[in-house]
This record gives sequence, C-alpha cells and structure tokens, in this order.
Amino acid sequence: MYKYNVYTALCAVLYIAFSLVWSPQVQAHPYQPAVGLISQINNYQYELTLKLPVVAGEHTNITPKLPHGGKIHLLSSQNSLDGFGMDLHRYLLVFPPQDTTPDIEFQGLNNIQLLTQVTKKKWSNKHIRTL
Repeated sequence: MYKYNVYTALCAVLYIAFSLVWSPQVQAHPYQPAVGLISQINNYQYELTLKLPVVAGEHTNITPKLPHGGKIHLLSSQNSLDGFGMDLHRYLLVFPPQDTTPDIEFQGLNNIQLLTQVTKKKWSNKHIRTL
C-alpha cells in the first residue's frame, strides 16, 4: 500500500511539472496607444503627425477627416517593417477660411486609444471627435 501512495504522488508531481513546463504561455499585448500631434502652421493650416502602433504584425489604421470641408494632404508615411513598433504618418490639414472652429474626426478607432496634443491655445480636445 505504501508503494502505491508514493507512486501516485510521484506521478501527480511529474504531471504538474510537465504541465507547467509545456503549457502555452498567455501574454497580453502591451499597451500602446496611438499618438496624434497637431501643430498650427498658420490660421488655416495645421500639421498632424500620427504615431500608430504595430502589434504582432497588425498595423493600426486611423485616418483623419475634416467634417466641415477642407483638404488633407499626406506629407510622408513610414511603416514598420518588422511587425512591431510604430508607423509614422504626417499630414497637412488645410481648413476652409470660413471655418472659425476647425474640427478633426478620426476614423478607425475601434479598440485603440488616441492620445492627442494640440499646440494652439484656442483649440481644445472638444473639437476632436472619433468615429
């Protein structure tokens, strides 16, 4: 009877040890918000720099939109090639002269946060909307 108890205990310990060693490890994705830097050039032109995270080969796709009209020009785009890090996109935003309160909407913010910094004092985050 003693041999049976030792054998059962040894098998249980080995089973737990092997389970811990060969079980797949679960890891959460690191928190990487998107970052939007908005700098005023003159009364109607702003430069928008978007730093978008790339996690496990998936690129974040966030695009700006001007709901009251205007033009968006892509100045430069640099994508991460190794499947990690950040993509960098620079835009020139040209608002119509009659637009006294320029608004920007960002499309593609499904499960990601966009942190923004605006360099114009009259502007506040209330003029930035997400879709």
